[in-house]
Amino acid sequence: DNNSDDETRRIINDLSQQYTGLRAILLEENAGGESFNVGLAACRGRYLHFSENDLEYLPGWDRTLLTKLELFPRLGQLSLARSRPPTTPWIVDGLTVYLARGNVMTPSVMPREVYDAGVRWTTRGVAPVLFPNDGRFSDSVKEHGYVVAWNDVDVVINHGFMVEEYVRRLPYYVANYMAKPLGEG
Repeated sequence: DNNSDDETRRIINDLSQQYTGLRAILLEENAGGESFNVGLAACRGRYLHFSENDLEYLPGWDRTLLTKLELFPRLGQLSLARSRPPTTPWIVDGLTVYLARGNVMTPSVMPREVYDAGVRWTTRGVAPVLFPNDGRFSDSVKEHGYVVAWNDVDVVINHGFMVEEYVRRLPYYVANYMAKPLGEG
């Protein structure tokens, strides 16, 4: 938890008590995107997953992405969303991903070997509202010789992109918009 001020810390603590394989990491101040690196250092899995607080995962999302990570050589970061509009397709064994021209946003998965190669998250924004620098992260994945791609289908519903969510939490989204450097809003 990146110093949340809502129920998140309690929920994470409760879950870590309930599931033996889950370890709570609770940061005392907002570290922006660099907070991912703290969690990644503790991870032991073959694949790593980055998420955000406004996503609803669709059934089978994990198998869809893991299958692609296993089949596509040098795939270093795969988005949970599809490309809009589609870019250059990359097809292996009848499965498709779309090569990213730039970044694929924060919600994504990657093989552990990419982290082990030295790819790390950085931060952008204006304190106290700090974000993962997803553009810099995707660039770093590519600089390490891996491919960054969009999925061919959405495996999540992003409630943060819905009008109802903006209306419900307008001050939150205004603060987030204002914290982004000009041209990134």
